[in-house]
Amino acid sequence: MAEREPSQTQDRQLEALLMASLPDPPPQVTARVTPWKTATRRALTGMALCAVTLNFWGLNYLLPSLGLALSLVGFRALREENWWFASCWGFVCCRGLCFCASLVLQATLVPEGAWGGLVMGGLTLLSGVSLVLLAFCLWRGLLAVQRKAGQPPGAPAAAALILWYTLVYLLTALPVGSGLWLGLGLILVYGFLFASLYRLPARLEGAGYAISPRVPRISDRRLVGDILLALGAALACAYLLGGHYAMDWQPAAQETPAAAETRAHLTALGFPEDLLADLTDEDLADCAGAAQVAVSANDHPMNRGRTVTTQTPQGTVTEQVFDQTELRLTGVAVRLAEEDCWRLFQFFQWREQPDYWGTESIRLQPAYQTIPMCWNDYSPITGRVLYDRAGVTYAAPYAFLDHRTYHQPSLFFGPEESAQGIFAAFSLPKEGENQRGYLTYAIQAVQPGVPCAVNSPFDYTHQISPWQYPVQSAMAYQATGGWLTAAPFVTAQDALQFYSHEGTPWT
Repeated sequence: MAEREPSQTQDRQLEALLMASLPDPPPQVTARVTPWKTATRRALTGMALCAVTLNFWGLNYLLPSLGLALSLVGFRALREENWWFASCWGFVCCRGLCFCASLVLQATLVPEGAWGGLVMGGLTLLSGVSLVLLAFCLWRGLLAVQRKAGQPPGAPAAAALILWYTLVYLLTALPVGSGLWLGLGLILVYGFLFASLYRLPARLEGAGYAISPRVPRISDRRLVGDILLALGAALACAYLLGGHYAMDWQPAAQETPAAAETRAHLTALGFPEDLLADLTDEDLADCAGAAQVAVSANDHPMNRGRTVTTQTPQGTVTEQVFDQTELRLTGVAVRLAEEDCWRLFQFFQWREQPDYWGTESIRLQPAYQTIPMCWNDYSPITGRVLYDRAGVTYAAPYAFLDHRTYHQPSLFFGPEESAQGIFAAFSLPKEGENQRGYLTYAIQAVQPGVPCAVNSPFDYTHQISPWQYPVQSAMAYQATGGWLTAAPFVTAQDALQFYSHEGTPWT
């Protein structure tokens, strides 16, 4: 007996030596041997990544995408273990569909539409509810696994995760200020909860719990790859087809005899004949019996230009040079027959073909808003967009034409200021030539007979590149004061300005 003990000790030492000399198995082998721990940690890692929001380098899209992929393959391996894990997999699929639909819609102008906000809000709400229910099913599924492993059920971290998600969504939905310390506290609690959940699979596996997942007909890699291909195709279609407005182009109506008489009268007063041809009979009717016409025209570049650096005796001078001025903005003021009334016309005309056909926007500040102590609103703002093709003139109303609040930087480095303006949004056709349009409105003096200045700023924003995500229209870009930042848009600023007692535009 005494001789056998040294032999057993030597055998154990030899076995330990052999085990230490063996290399660690590769991860794919470990995943097959311990599918429970691998699947659970994939699912938990995916849930953790879906809650991370970093708004730079595209991480606000990449991290949730990776998180949903990990959650999908993780709960896919666990879904046959119990009913709760199967429900988890269903809620992950629901969240994935909401996320993919949101990505596709953001490649179009739908979110800016009348019902687009409701659609995006509904997807966000459905995704949030699914996440809370996912956390609940995870908690119940872990309790069921503990019972099956012969351990006392208890997963307080998973139960607390339900409360954490609910609290975060309530803070997001309610108008309650969170503050820096509350945000840091929520992040620390979130990390602590997932650290506790990460230790649970190892404890269950140490108790002898294991699963035998069924080999799927489609591998995880193939499944994720097919989803990414479908999402890429949907994004490409949305990006190509959903980045412009649907315009109702129709052949322009022929003028009536009464309109022809008014046109002749305005032409004699100095109204440019080519611009008169674009006016509707209704807009012309208000100009019958006009007493005076004043015209101002300026050409503007609608490109980035080029930077030129020159050396002078005073030093280096850097300036932006524009070789082309593609857009002509023309203002026409017509003194009406009524006392102290003016009708203002502000035209745009592309002298060359636009370089890209996306969205266009005009922001007009009427004179009754810029100088309200002098002028009253005398008529609604009207206008239309036109182009020529094969000798035929086509016209369409603006896709959007109405008052809208916009934001502009403070002149004294304070917070942004809100202002009101008229916005006209539209898209130009890819075919045709001489693309143009106008806006018009009438004003009346607050105090008749008192000379006053007229100021009607007119900002035209053009999209010069399709490369942007999320897709933003030129109107949304203007309304958020975005013309001060780099973006695929350029803006030409002009204004119709004159003194009412002179009727001569300022130079």
